[in-house]
Amino acid sequence: MYRMITFHRAQTLLLAAVLLFVLLPGCGAKEKFDDIFHDPDTEPIKATLRTTIPLAYAASVAMASVKGTPPPNARTTTTCSTFPCVAIVTIDVNDQTLPIKFGSSGNMVVAGLWTSAQNAILTVSFVDIYAGSSRFRVHDVSTFPVTITPTGLDIVYTNVDVNVSTGPVYPQNLSAEATQTVLSRSNTQFSDEPSVNIGLDAWIVEVDHAGTPSQFSDDTYTIAGAGEYAATGTGSAAVMQLAMGKTLMTPACTSNAVGGAALINEIDVSSSQFPTVATAALTFYPTCDGMAKVLLATGNYVLSNGKSIPLQLNIP
Repeated sequence: MYRMITFHRAQTLLLAAVLLFVLLPGCGAKEKFDDIFHDPDTEPIKATLRTTIPLAYAASVAMASVKGTPPPNARTTTTCSTFPCVAIVTIDVNDQTLPIKFGSSGNMVVAGLWTSAQNAILTVSFVDIYAGSSRFRVHDVSTFPVTITPTGLDIVYTNVDVNVSTGPVYPQNLSAEATQTVLSRSNTQFSDEPSVNIGLDAWIVEVDHAGTPSQFSDDTYTIAGAGEYAATGTGSAAVMQLAMGKTLMTPACTSNAVGGAALINEIDVSSSQFPTVATAALTFYPTCDGMAKVLLATGNYVLSNGKSIPLQLNIP
């Protein structure tokens, strides 16, 4: 609650400052005015979807592989018939195998601890490729839980699982207490409304195998949750909060989500430019045009109301 109150107060102060600014005479006012207002930055959306989808795909392939039905591009060190079971699954990936285009080929190495036939803890490392985006590169995601469901599987990961500073953490090295803590994340509650998810700091992906658990090209992915992205530079500091609800990715469209909604909060304080304090609610439509639509925008985003802005998930 404190975070949201602070954010809206900052927006009020920003709008007051802008009003004072535009009333002051001076040369170059239009250029400065254009610098103040800008479209929402969709980079966090891109980074999140380009991380969650490959992770969910890797989890699906790994779960099938240890059951003895790996696809042609995967190989496993063992199959699991008794539990707990440890296995490493290596997946060769390119734009023909991945459910989202990376523009390059490489490997995903999945190290897993299977606690039962329905549950596992996985660590995924990207080799010769990276997930995320060019600004938020993801090289590994450690120890996230996977749960088999009647229609597919679910995964849950948090920001602290991404690019662990000490390198990937392998599930078989977790203590019994840590193992239970990770597995308990599978019970994370979330909403279809992004504004409800804003404080989660976790991403939940539901995979629907469309009735073909060994065929991955027809899978659909539904994403919900929230995360925070920070960027710092000389004389500046930016924090962006992203929340999503019921965001749908289908095999028919890889350039944008085709359903659901997102909420972006941005605070950017710089010594060289006007500060950014803004919020935008966006929605995704079935049209496969690489865009997202701004439903409601405030602060520095206010001129973006009703606009379609680029998402272009196939471009890192």
